[in-house]
Amino acid sequence: LPLKPKALHVLLALADGPRHGYAVMQEVAARSDGQVRLWPAALYGTLRELEALDWIAESDKRPSDDDERRRYFA
Repeated sequence: LPLKPKALHVLLALADGPRHGYAVMQEVAARSDGQVRLWPAALYGTLRELEALDWIAESDKRPSDDDERRRYFA
């Protein structure tokens, strides 16, 4: 199974701990010095793919003052 570049960037962003989608987008942009940008459709499609492969899962860990609508992945 070849690893797609988007999946690699998402996995690297999640390596430091659970993050919600927007934080993943920001982390990918920061790690790549703005060279890689994940738009929401691509990001959430990649998150679904990685979740289906059981490479990531939704996390129960979240800051206490965070918006409860956010989904965190680890």
